[in-house]
Amino acid sequence: MEERLSKHQVLLIGILYSYTSTNISVQAQSAYYVKQHIWLAQIIPAVLILLVLWLLSYIMKKYPDHNLFQIFKIRFPRLGRLLIVCYILFFFYVMFRDVRMTSDFVNAALLPRTPLILIGSLMVLTVVLIARDGIVPLARMTELFGFSMLAIVFLLPLLFVGDLQWDNLLPLTDVNLGDLFTGTWYLISYTGEIIGIFFLATHRSFRFRTAALALGIALYQLLNIAFLTLLVLGAPIMGRIVYPSFELVRHIHLTDFLDRMDLPMVGIYMPSLIIKIGYSLVIVCMGLKELSPNISGRMMTAPVGFLAFSFSFWFYESLMQMLNFNRTWTTIALLFEVLIPLLVFPFFIPKHKLGAR
Repeated sequence: MEERLSKHQVLLIGILYSYTSTNISVQAQSAYYVKQHIWLAQIIPAVLILLVLWLLSYIMKKYPDHNLFQIFKIRFPRLGRLLIVCYILFFFYVMFRDVRMTSDFVNAALLPRTPLILIGSLMVLTVVLIARDGIVPLARMTELFGFSMLAIVFLLPLLFVGDLQWDNLLPLTDVNLGDLFTGTWYLISYTGEIIGIFFLATHRSFRFRTAALALGIALYQLLNIAFLTLLVLGAPIMGRIVYPSFELVRHIHLTDFLDRMDLPMVGIYMPSLIIKIGYSLVIVCMGLKELSPNISGRMMTAPVGFLAFSFSFWFYESLMQMLNFNRTWTTIALLFEVLIPLLVFPFFIPKHKLGAR
């Protein structure tokens, strides 16, 4: 599981991590508070995470042949193992949350009569079969579905030219700072999951510019979808439905024969979600391998994957419980996405620079 990735593969992985899960339902939770100022609630977290990406890129530059798990182990012989365990648990949660979120989305949008547990088990089985051969199959699938997803989001505004209601963006200057903070709070943790690329690849595979570009493209995609949803559906509807982006594409009616564009679009979007879950599984297995070199990452994919499947239905009793936990989860996620990088960064600054300062 230590195959080297190319720059454009890391770029697409970063976009997947920052875009796919955010686009499902958390935007609606944020829009409930910020309404037509959803763009502000997305830009503010991106600026904060951009700083974190620079800090982690600086750390990775000191050890160009190692990923962040290995760097923790080298730089902090004792504390490093604790950090590895913490990030294993972090990405394990991200994995089983995405399993449950995606299962609920498929159940509501595509297969309403299929038992939820069957959808989740088939999804996890697919993820395990893909991830067991390492990161290369996932990277190749990312190139296929990642570029397809980018093309669809880029061309999507052309399909709504006649349906845009620009009055839905008004008033532009009426910003409630309390509601803006709450809406931003929901989005920070999802945006910050892009740090996963530092655990998957080394500094020789990408630079800070690659990570920043991935974050920028993901932000463009999210803003594109958010503005279209606002202009077509309106802020009140966007903030009160669980899957606003899916409701948006259901409004596409090109001709009498092409009135179900939601199905092919979901057909491209769904593999992107599954691929992201696969990357989270690979990160967890890579972390376990760093804790114990005798562990086979290939052999760990099945037990870890199905353990995540079990947790996804044990930890959440319903979809609403998962959505309500997003507000609490941000407090926990900021520890891993912002606080720990800030705390460990000074240990990688040369001593003569610290003395000069």
